[in-house]
Amino acid sequence: VTGWTVDPQDGRFLVADFPFAPEDGWTYSFAVGGTRADFSCFPAGTGRKTLPYIAGVADIPKNNRRVIRYDRRTLPSPDSFRDLDLSSVKVFVPQEWASVTTFIATNDWQNGVLVLASNTGMPIGQFNQGYKIYNSRVGMTEPGSWMYSIGAKKIFYWPREGETAANLRGEVARLGQIVHLKGAHDVALRGIVFEGCAKSARMKELDGSAVGCRIMTGDGTTVEDCEFRNLAGCGFASYHAKGVTVRRTHLHHLDDTGAWIYGGDRTLIEDCEAWTDMANVFRIGFECNASYFKDIRVRRIDVLHAAANYRDVTDDWANCVFYLQPANDMTMEDLSFEDIRIRGEGPLALFSAYCHAWGCTPVCFLRDGKHRRGNGMTAGNGNDLKTTNIPTRRTGK
Repeated sequence: VTGWTVDPQDGRFLVADFPFAPEDGWTYSFAVGGTRADFSCFPAGTGRKTLPYIAGVADIPKNNRRVIRYDRRTLPSPDSFRDLDLSSVKVFVPQEWASVTTFIATNDWQNGVLVLASNTGMPIGQFNQGYKIYNSRVGMTEPGSWMYSIGAKKIFYWPREGETAANLRGEVARLGQIVHLKGAHDVALRGIVFEGCAKSARMKELDGSAVGCRIMTGDGTTVEDCEFRNLAGCGFASYHAKGVTVRRTHLHHLDDTGAWIYGGDRTLIEDCEAWTDMANVFRIGFECNASYFKDIRVRRIDVLHAAANYRDVTDDWANCVFYLQPANDMTMEDLSFEDIRIRGEGPLALFSAYCHAWGCTPVCFLRDGKHRRGNGMTAGNGNDLKTTNIPTRRTGK
């Protein structure tokens, strides 16, 4: 991104042309000098803080999934939403597991009413966990933050100390996947930096998700001494692959999970560092249709940062270090997690497992050093879950 000038509307910001035509269904990653810029978000951060909206349990029968009413007094100033760029601003509405990010169709800022461009997953008021505003000027609250305008095709950035229009080196990514290996055998990736990828809301499952390196089937892929950073998706994903080894690799500043293991066997991940902003560090399963997981070893991992996000750490759907979510007849066998060191601040669950099959109950949870087991392991449709040999040792915290 070149050609930076001072924003005529706000002298704190720099503005430049978007280097390609931004699409309304995509989320982009922007980095300056290799350091990821913070995407405009209000309230700031990826934690549990949200803005309240006016709805509750009594409103659920109305089945309202478009209209959000809010109290203007909860904003920095009553007219904070007056100049929202409706071509670009997005609203994030968390509702238990059914979180939705959507554009705004109309903004009646004088009466505190937002009409969403698409439906929420549940009636507004059910699991009322508030809302956040992304990609707006109101969310650019400190140096290092950025936003973009789809209509004007511009990037806006609040420079950090020492950064000027003359010396600013910014990069925005448009590629959905950086490396895609399919049916490959005995491939080694060493000393590579995987940086920047964009995420489309239209992508389904792992087949088209944003990812630094996607390993699909095959046998014998090795990733060593690599770095995955500044990605709008996840670090690497293994899809029904065998013999995958990842070691001495740093995964950080990701919008999705660090490592996504989607079936397969003989997976080894060791001596790695991980930093995630909005997702689980490791996702094993996640409603996938794999037939089995076998022989997964994860050991000597430093979790530098992760957050339970807008959920409480004890909620079933809260982010954690290891999230296991098998489905239906899937067998999980011989999984080992050793020497996992959680360095970040704040409460975070080490391990959570949830059997995803309609009518079933949670299998087990490990939180705060306590092992809790659900009421059963049989799903309502007659399928069952088999888990064997899942030890956890030495967590550090």
